Amino acid sequence: MSRDLLSDVLTLVRLTGALIFQFDVKGPWGVAGEPLLEKFAPLLPPGTSNVIAFHVVLEGECWIRHAARDWFAVHAGQVAVISHGGRHELGDQPGRPSLPFEAMLGGRPLLAARHLQFDTGPGGTSKVLCGFLGCDRRAFEPLCGSLPPVFQVDLGERMQTLVPYAVANALDDSPGAEGLRGRLAELLFLGALRIYLRELPANASGWLAGVRDPVIGRAMQAMHAAPQRHWTLDELAAAQARWAQDQATADKVRADTARIEAADRARAEEERRRRAYYGPAYVPYYSPYADPMWPYGYPAHRGYGGGFGWGVQIRR
Repeated sequence: MSRDLLSDVLTLVRLTGALIFQFDVKGPWGVAGEPLLEKFAPLLPPGTSNVIAFHVVLEGECWIRHAARDWFAVHAGQVAVISHGGRHELGDQPGRPSLPFEAMLGGRPLLAARHLQFDTGPGGTSKVLCGFLGCDRRAFEPLCGSLPPVFQVDLGERMQTLVPYAVANALDDSPGAEGLRGRLAELLFLGALRIYLRELPANASGWLAGVRDPVIGRAMQAMHAAPQRHWTLDELAAAQARWAQDQATADKVRADTARIEAADRARAEEERRRRAYYGPAYVPYYSPYADPMWPYGYPAHRGYGGGFGWGVQIRR
């Protein structure tokens, strides 16, 4: 397994994007949906056992109710994720009577949905990007079980750059568009999941909280890399110590590399400056007695053996 335990586990549960479409309504509205597995089966691999739904509010606001959470508002730039599926309602205000989503489709197949637009009368406009994914939660229940039935996050500036691209491709039916829509659904969900993980409170518990913890997360990584091994606390501590040593070595290599690159840039800039000042009279030469690192921030290596540095001589 790689160093990214969460990505490994998401591969294990075969997270697969199924559908993404835009839903625009002007005026009062309410809709109820239940993302059942059979509705998305043609787009999901065999073995899929759970459907995840998410709703990104593009404009206006949307109120959502689920069995696990009463009405709550989702504003523009936010996403609500229905982790374990189940019936949920959306509307322009809490308590709004809702129609089954299939009734709003008017006989059109759900899988053909791209950009649905409705005008129900006077009122504000809500624009929502709806996405659906499948996974096999039986492959790794600790991950799925640690997700709340419903969670809501602010996508933030970085994720917001992806949303317009997802909206544009939700309407596309050119070759390869279906696969792209699925990948975009995965990217949006993964982005929301990473934000949720990052914003977990310090006293959070569960598998995801363990992944986030720098010490426990590395112990979990070791156990997942060798699940057949009967780990003891001493062995996990030794694995942690090895990781810390490897990390210290890697940090030193990165720091040394950065200093070398800085010295190279400084030497190049100094040579450029001297060539510009002296013109054709400038001739670089290399001396076995020069300190190659001075004066660019490196420790001096003077003494026997010296080092190859550089200097200038002026033609007379």
